[in-house]
Amino acid sequence: MIFGIVVILLSYAVSFFLPKETQKSYLVAFCFHAAIILFYAYSGTNMIGASEDASSFYNHAIERSANINNLDWSISKLSNGHDFFKNIHAVLQHFFSGPNKLLSYSTTLLAWSLGLLFLSKIYLSICRNDFKGLDIVICIYSFSPSILIFHSYLLREAWLSLFIFFMVYLAVRFKKNVNFFFKLFPIFLVALISIFFHRYMILISSVVIGVVLIYDAITKYQWYPFNNLRLIIYFGFLIVAFLIVININLEAIIFIKTNGIFGAIDLYSIGLEGGHGDGAPPARATYGKVFDKDSILSIFKVFYTYQVMPYPWMVTSIVDLAPLFENFLRILLVIIFFVNRKKMSISQKYFLDMIFLIWLAIEFVWSLGTINWGSAFRHHSVAYGLLVVSSIASYRNSKFI
Repeated sequence: MIFGIVVILLSYAVSFFLPKETQKSYLVAFCFHAAIILFYAYSGTNMIGASEDASSFYNHAIERSANINNLDWSISKLSNGHDFFKNIHAVLQHFFSGPNKLLSYSTTLLAWSLGLLFLSKIYLSICRNDFKGLDIVICIYSFSPSILIFHSYLLREAWLSLFIFFMVYLAVRFKKNVNFFFKLFPIFLVALISIFFHRYMILISSVVIGVVLIYDAITKYQWYPFNNLRLIIYFGFLIVAFLIVININLEAIIFIKTNGIFGAIDLYSIGLEGGHGDGAPPARATYGKVFDKDSILSIFKVFYTYQVMPYPWMVTSIVDLAPLFENFLRILLVIIFFVNRKKMSISQKYFLDMIFLIWLAIEFVWSLGTINWGSAFRHHSVAYGLLVVSSIASYRNSKFI
């Protein structure tokens, strides 16, 4: 319990790294998230959404904490994207007098706090001294239903967001005047750590790095000319990294190598049609397998379905109102971004377009392995902050030009 309290205090201390003008907004959001964490830890009640996964992570961690000497830390075992997470919590429960839910749940609060810190730094790197705009970002992000729900459970989503926001922050902070090695090394290091938290992160980290490298090779954004030498070096670097990765014994890579990219997507979707991939009846929120491996254009239908489900007339439960509301909010944020984009300066467009494209690419990756709007609601939360930043930054800056 003492460890949990210490972690909560560390999450509170994140406010000191924010400008004093925005600390109040952060602390209000922090209090809400901390209250939810404490409620989950001591009430025994779970909010509808992902309680089964949260309970599974916690129960497995408790089981493993009984004998941490037998924890498997091999690359092949950890590459499945959840055993590393369970092992870490098993170690925490063992050394800090578990079982105790607050001990584990408090770490989610810390991940959310640090993620919000990097999101705030991204915004202020582009919109300097716009503290009112940052207040809006903090409020929209922190109080959106998916963030309140899934970034308060003992789940990996808050950590995935933290890794993504950190990579984007490094890309924005270093800009184009930093040595290639010193710019890419910390980003690759964060990406490497992230792949042990979710098997999809090998793809998500790749698209983040790919977009960052392409934008770094642009010389004058208004005409999109590239520094050809830099572009060639970057592509060469990516090819070498790709060859290294495909020869590592990662579960996701083996699956793709065995079935091919489109075959892997198709088989993964088929495996999910039973609701959880276990042959059980389809879940209520399952919209079915949309991808067709014989039609590459079906990926657009997959992405569209992932973004808009459930349709208003498909709502049959009060729990569907949360994803329905957030779908409309997300579409509104996209519209705000494009309406105000043309009014921004070239340098602002450069960074905000990059951030928006990273959000779009991450959403596309998630859409390929999702056939349930409940799962989609959860997956949207991972990169959602990037959309909030790009939308609010474009809106705020357009008013000062």
